[in-house]
Amino acid sequence: MSNFPSVQRILHHLVEIPSPYPFENKIANWVSSFLENHNFRVHKVPVENRFCIVGERGTGNTLLLFGHLDTVPIQGVEDENPHNEKSRQKIIDRALKLGWTQDPFTPLIKEGKMYGNGAIDMKAGVASILATAISLPVEWFSTRKLKLAFSIDEEYVDKGMYQLLQTDLLRDVQGCICPEIADISEVVEIGETPDVGTILLGRRGRIAIEVLIKGKAAHAATPKAGINAIELGAKVIAHVMKSVESGNLQLGTHDLLPNASLTPLKIYAGTSSLSVPDSCLIEFDRHLVPPETPEFVLKQLKTCINEVLDLGNFQIRKSIRPTPFLLPFVTPKDSKIAQISISALESLGYNVRFSGGNSVADENMLSSPDYQPPILHAIPTIGLGCKGGNYHKDNEWVDLDSLENHQIALMEICKNWT
Repeated sequence: MSNFPSVQRILHHLVEIPSPYPFENKIANWVSSFLENHNFRVHKVPVENRFCIVGERGTGNTLLLFGHLDTVPIQGVEDENPHNEKSRQKIIDRALKLGWTQDPFTPLIKEGKMYGNGAIDMKAGVASILATAISLPVEWFSTRKLKLAFSIDEEYVDKGMYQLLQTDLLRDVQGCICPEIADISEVVEIGETPDVGTILLGRRGRIAIEVLIKGKAAHAATPKAGINAIELGAKVIAHVMKSVESGNLQLGTHDLLPNASLTPLKIYAGTSSLSVPDSCLIEFDRHLVPPETPEFVLKQLKTCINEVLDLGNFQIRKSIRPTPFLLPFVTPKDSKIAQISISALESLGYNVRFSGGNSVADENMLSSPDYQPPILHAIPTIGLGCKGGNYHKDNEWVDLDSLENHQIALMEICKNWT
């Protein structure tokens, strides 16, 4: 193993390559070459002008290790290409104004942590996957197959995973581990993701819902001659949120996943002239838990709004996006992938605990047959991350001891795979 790059060194390389969506090609090329240089057969799945990667090696029952290569962009400079020198400097300048203490694309190691854009979400996980894949002994591959899948666009609308699942490259997968951040409820309280030993057995789902409210135009000097759609929109939001608080609009609960949630995200209204606005568009975010469905929550919200507005005065629908919204999933604790992972972690001395993710990720698509015409089965998937913090914000970091322990745990799980 001493001849192979360490997991920390691999992570250093990955953080050095900026990859905010939609600028993932450079890091995807690096990962592709890395895998080819270590005897993996590599498939590239085109996604518009980008691509996902599937690497495979071995024969036998197939284990999948999965991660996404993109990171969130620095806010306010989302359209700047970090691989252009001038644009990169703009991004760095903006990052420093937002609170970064260093260039987010130059890894900084300090007090046992590595700082950098994507350090914990989820380049640490990708590094652990790559380090594990090249460290397994040759004989492992004579009786088992390892597939590695890396998507793009996960931080936006999951175009990479959606396109990947239109192929048959994952048809033979029997279990999947994703070392994504464990965004459990306690993260908000403790300020960091949990250390190795917490298994994510599922995630909430999510849809966005648009409500178009109709008013009546009039000159703003005579507002009573019209019906102000903004006022109606404010009335709708107030009623919906009061209904949630009182329990009249019931949100789902779950014994593993965080409870369902509903919150207004956006509101659009107004005119360019001195007129009473005749329309108002509100977008609500709705996170789901089983057995809630998009159809159920649409009907539920429509009924609630109808308590303060006539049906003829508003329209409601799922927001439009190029890929499907993500459904909730829970992988059974007695599934093969969960049982092998539990056994491996316990053998390393971990007191294993189970939780569910607050928000959605590519794993939601992997774990539901609704997105997978060629596969026609849900892939049992668990999440297993390491300790880090400040994801989606300035000074993102990962704990390096935790990263090392994560790779050891991933190796042990692979050794136990049959």
